[in-house]
Amino acid sequence: MIKKLRNKLKKGFLFLIFLLFIAFLFDQLNNYIQELDLSKIEYKEAVINDIILVSKGEKDYILVAKQAVEKGREIYMKEPNLNYKKNEDYINISSKNAVYRKDTGLLTLYEDVVLKKDDLNVYTELINIDTQKNIAFNDRKTYIKSDKINIEGINLWSDLKENIKLEKTITYIRGNK
Repeated sequence: MIKKLRNKLKKGFLFLIFLLFIAFLFDQLNNYIQELDLSKIEYKEAVINDIILVSKGEKDYILVAKQAVEKGREIYMKEPNLNYKKNEDYINISSKNAVYRKDTGLLTLYEDVVLKKDDLNVYTELINIDTQKNIAFNDRKTYIKSDKINIEGINLWSDLKENIKLEKTITYIRGNK
C-alpha cells in the first residue's frame, strides 16, 4: 500500500513538473511573440497641439505653433511663429504653414510669410531657412517694406543678420512731405 502511494506521489510529482515546464514554455513563447509584434509597430504620425519650442545658447529662438504633426522625417506645423535672437539682433518670422525636414535641417515656411526685423518687413509666399547654415532663401516674388522704401524682387537670400539680397528688383522711395 505504501508502494502504491509512493508510485502515485511520484506520478503526481512528475505530472506537476511536466505542467510547470509546459507553462514555462508557453510563457517564454508568449514573450517572444510579443517582442516580435512590438518591433513591427511603427507610428504613422505624432500630433502635438499648441507647441512651444525654446532653444537657448549662442542663438536663442522660440517657436510657437498651433499644431505640429510629425510624419516620418518631416514635421508639419500650422501657424508657426519663430522668434530668433542672436546677440542684439531680433527677427520674427511667421506664416500660415511650415514643414521642417529633420534630415537636412531645412525649415520651409509657406503661405503669407512675414519676416520682421527692426523697421524692416519682408513679405513672401515661401521662404526656406537652413538651420545649420543660418541662411534664408527663396525663388519667389518678395516684398521688402520699411518707412521710406519699398522693394520688390525675386530670389531672396539673407544671412539672418544684416545682409539681404534680391534679384530683378523694383525700388520705390518715399520722400518727406
